[in-house]
Amino acid sequence: MDQATKPLVDPKSGFNTITNIFQSLRPPIHLPPQHTPISAADYAFSLRRLNSPTCPDSDSLALINSSTGQRLSYSEFTRKTQTLSSYLHSVIGLSKGHTAFVLSQNLIQVPILYFSLLSLGVVISPANPLGTESEISTCADSPSV
Repeated sequence: MDQATKPLVDPKSGFNTITNIFQSLRPPIHLPPQHTPISAADYAFSLRRLNSPTCPDSDSLALINSSTGQRLSYSEFTRKTQTLSSYLHSVIGLSKGHTAFVLSQNLIQVPILYFSLLSLGVVISPANPLGTESEISTCADSPSV
């Protein structure tokens, strides 16, 4: 096969012979317009609705805590995320531009907290609870962006 008939992108690796760059072999992701005000959490929930338009908040499983066996359905996850988001905004006063320092063990409630914070536009600064006191205090004292 000569250079003229050789494909530009290798279908097995995604390597583009013209640009010498690897391209994703997955279908393109449809992103919202650049100037649309949407949070990361709203975008993630929109993907769920897009992939199952007939029952977007069905009771299919969203999260499982492998240590405890605790399970959370999409409808519970969505409801708890919206409830916590409302509380964090109206009672605590968190909003876009704030930073939340989160020091927590791996619990099924952490994704609910993260999605709630992200839906408000809050920046999340996670820390490892197994870190030393010095490491944690350095993270907590760092200026927010």
